[in-house]
Amino acid sequence: MGTEHFSGKVAVIGGAGLMGHGIVLQALLGGATEVAMMARHRSSLEHGLELVAGGPFGLRSARSSQTMTEAEITTLLHRIVITTDYAEAVAGAEVIVESVPEEIAVKQAVFAEIEKHCPADALIASNTSSIMIGELAARAASPHRFIGTHWFYPAQVMKLVEVAAGERTSAATLKRTLGLLAAWGKVAVVVADRPGFFMTRFINLFVEEAIRLVQDGVTTARDIDTMTKLGLGWPLGLFELIDSTGSF
Repeated sequence: MGTEHFSGKVAVIGGAGLMGHGIVLQALLGGATEVAMMARHRSSLEHGLELVAGGPFGLRSARSSQTMTEAEITTLLHRIVITTDYAEAVAGAEVIVESVPEEIAVKQAVFAEIEKHCPADALIASNTSSIMIGELAARAASPHRFIGTHWFYPAQVMKLVEVAAGERTSAATLKRTLGLLAAWGKVAVVVADRPGFFMTRFINLFVEEAIRLVQDGVTTARDIDTMTKLGLGWPLGLFELIDSTGSF
């Protein structure tokens, strides 16, 4: 897989969630011929489809509608397969991205199911923001193909992806991941496999100080949002980001 184009199948496990549906969008816009969106419940999948099509950063949003026709949007939506079944989701997938809650046991259980059904050469990436990849892949049958890709909200808009390779992640897997992200127009920054990597630890300092500033009466949460957007160029204000992602 080079940087010229990607036209295979992508599976996003947890793809109906806030981060997951953005990765689904990125895969669609990046040229995937099929994108499997998997979640445990059908209702979640239906909500995820609504976000992909008409959410704040969806295909029909103001950002996209200026460059895409309704026919083009319909074509992309037809490339999505929704499923609650692991075997169906990962069958034939070249790239599998896990985007489930930040709990080690939950993620390891998901990885076990993925490995039962996915092709032997599938790339398996975790959208973890804080858990070491070596720890997540500790029980994997093929830890060499596991890697961390920490996406940022909204995933299809933000160009940065933080990449972490575990001790047993192969050089080929890292190279393949960087090639895919480049093909999708992302800027990948490789960091060491440590708890929280770089960005989560860094942003937590912003959050802690912002909360203190509000508590001390220096300014308001709304004004901090304005300042982080206009002064730092963030697409969302600091507290808007917290409200949207439910993190920190």
